[in-house]
Amino acid sequence: MGMVHLYKALKHYNLLQCNWNDMDWYIECHSKEQVLIHEVSPSADPMACVRHFELALGVPIGAMSTRGRATRISARDLVSRHRLIRTGSDFLRAMQDRWESDRNLGFSRGERIDVVLRAMREKKAAAERDGKRSRQSQQTVSDFTGLQLLQTYKELVVAYELEINFDHIGFWTACADMLATIRTLCQSSLPKAFQQATSNSLLVGGLLYDAADYQLASRPASTATIAKAATVLQKYIDANGDKFIKAAFEQSSGHLPGKPHSQPFASVDNEQRDPERTPEDSQELADGGHDDGGKAGIEDTIEEGEVAPVATTVRDAFAARKRRGGRRLLRTRK
Repeated sequence: MGMVHLYKALKHYNLLQCNWNDMDWYIECHSKEQVLIHEVSPSADPMACVRHFELALGVPIGAMSTRGRATRISARDLVSRHRLIRTGSDFLRAMQDRWESDRNLGFSRGERIDVVLRAMREKKAAAERDGKRSRQSQQTVSDFTGLQLLQTYKELVVAYELEINFDHIGFWTACADMLATIRTLCQSSLPKAFQQATSNSLLVGGLLYDAADYQLASRPASTATIAKAATVLQKYIDANGDKFIKAAFEQSSGHLPGKPHSQPFASVDNEQRDPERTPEDSQELADGGHDDGGKAGIEDTIEEGEVAPVATTVRDAFAARKRRGGRRLLRTRK
């Protein structure tokens, strides 16, 4: 949450020269259930970014920072379930809710994924009935077949495939690393209330408060401590600004509107697909399956009185080679 607000504040102060594609997608994705961060108007008062951040963390309105008074955000202020970042996937949210419910009860009430899929299938069926209450249209949760549940699972996964393939842990780690670098560069220059802060929330709060203080003093934000943080983000964005979203697109299988479907094996030839095939095997394929350059026919090795098989395919050539005791071209896969 701290990096989300720091990035948006830097954009608000025009301290970043480009967009962070990974973060922009992350904000959009996690704003489906509720808005993750509200945009700050260019004409807003200098303390707006600070108050938006404190509000997102659950700080009471009466305790928010004002001009000349910075709020030290305590761990108690951060305990607010509705402020937690949650996935936009209906399926993953339902799975998480079910897991938390079972954990609170102390036991599992049936196979979790099966229960969740049946509940979501029933929800979809109820929406499709659109208020019709005829006996023919009624279908209880227990009536769903395994195929119907599998189809529901497929639809739910495809709908949020990009989010599922996005490396959230890697993205979180990258943000944590940047905040650690920013702490080293900036913490000693922050207002006294934030200089001994150990949490990232206090670090970001101090940066935002310091920038607001500069604006209140009619000094540009580019001279505030937050400008040092901008250099860290700018360097990262220039090198890896779309690293995670690009990897998610490459891993996704299914149709993604506006994006080409990745086919990693489209240009891979047979030799590359079979790591066990040797150069000699490839040469024998080119020669028709014979060590003599393909000049000899399969019938050359057929004993007198036998009917020569017709090798119409490479598979037939391999089979004929095996029958006459020759070396197999392709080794059996384990």
